[in-house]
Amino acid sequence: MRQGAAAAAGEWRDWRVGDRVLGVYEVTGALGQGGMGLVHRVRHLGWGTDLAVKSPRPELFRDEADKERFVREAETWVGLELHPHLCGCHYVRTIGGVPRVFAEYVNGGSLRESIDEGRLYRGAREEVVGRILDIAIQMARGLAHAHLSGVVHQDVKPGNVLLDRQGTAKITDFGLARARHFGTRPPSFGRAADEATLLVTHGGLTPAYASPEQVRGAPLSRRTDVWSFAVSVLEMFTGAVTWGVGSAAGAALAAYRLSPPSDAPVASMPAALAELMERCLRERVEERPGDLAAVAGELAEVYAREVARPYPRRAENAAEHRADGLNNRAVSLLDLGRTREAEAALAEAHAADPQHPQATYNLGLLRWRSGTLADDALVDQLESARATAGGPSPADHLLAHVHLQRGDHESALPLLRAAAATAEATADADAGTTLRDALAHAEREHTAGGRLLATFTGHRALLIFS
Repeated sequence: MRQGAAAAAGEWRDWRVGDRVLGVYEVTGALGQGGMGLVHRVRHLGWGTDLAVKSPRPELFRDEADKERFVREAETWVGLELHPHLCGCHYVRTIGGVPRVFAEYVNGGSLRESIDEGRLYRGAREEVVGRILDIAIQMARGLAHAHLSGVVHQDVKPGNVLLDRQGTAKITDFGLARARHFGTRPPSFGRAADEATLLVTHGGLTPAYASPEQVRGAPLSRRTDVWSFAVSVLEMFTGAVTWGVGSAAGAALAAYRLSPPSDAPVASMPAALAELMERCLRERVEERPGDLAAVAGELAEVYAREVARPYPRRAENAAEHRADGLNNRAVSLLDLGRTREAEAALAEAHAADPQHPQATYNLGLLRWRSGTLADDALVDQLESARATAGGPSPADHLLAHVHLQRGDHESALPLLRAAAATAEATADADAGTTLRDALAHAEREHTAGGRLLATFTGHRALLIFS
């Protein structure tokens, strides 16, 4: 494993598989490269999780002001609240003089790859159409959540949709379309008259997916994302971009409906879906749907008719994820050494959901370490969270770790055994491995009559993600 000066400094061109960067991240793979820069897969050694790190090319920045603008744009992504169909962004961290974006790693590749490699089209027509509609609904829900937060993506395309191995779709790279242009021109700003709460720039775009107003350099709104979303759905049916620029996608849809190309992977589009996409691709901005959540609802109805069963994924309520998002934000802030902000985020998470297991544990752990909370009080809080859950809960193993840190193995062992059994029953491999390791260590310590060894630092040195 390399641990040279360049790896320690995190220089842009010197990240190789096996490097340890800053003693925190181990480089485990290269995920891709392009005009903007490189993407690496790294293992966060403290968190025990994989991340995707996007490192822009140094020549993208003319000066420090460009770097500062890049960070501000990328922080738009960091600030988005948690949602199952948005790829999470933990933070932006400058390493080796380059601001790098640390995001959630999604293990199934991009929708772009799924189209190009043919994985999207495996199976009978009903299965393929159902899969496309499923992805489209998830995309619409994720974008709708971002719009409610006042964020317009501006570069929706298959390359910015990630898929995990269970078929969950996540929109990625919020803000990075605009950041891509800092080395060539400063961003400009605009407001749509009917959506004045959505402040967006119009710097970044990909021509094949760009709306007519993007091409004109006009002010943008959430309906810009509606256009690019529809272009992406069209491409899932055609299997390739058959139009020169995004503004021609409406004509391409009409041509596909009239006479699908012989090499199109899907021979036809359901009529109700085609009519909805036609509305999304109208030249006049105000004639397009303004709410992608409503579009997702229409798509779910099409899914039910085409697949002959109700759409299975429940629509997520943003409030349900507020405590999760605040808790995760706090863990990221702690990684950057911003302890006061982290504690404030945890307090807000705990206020949003007083029985949230991870926020209760993390806030209690911080305060226990600082001497402002007794260990008995933290135990009581986690016992309350367990009681509220009424069944297996993350509070079980979190309470076990508190007991281990107190040296109370007899209280910890039954909780760890139950949590490990639950992980095995639910086929949660990562959690199962972690819990089995913790259980084996605790059993050895208990047999030896000792206290928790300093080497078992997994939950003493870091806080827990939701």
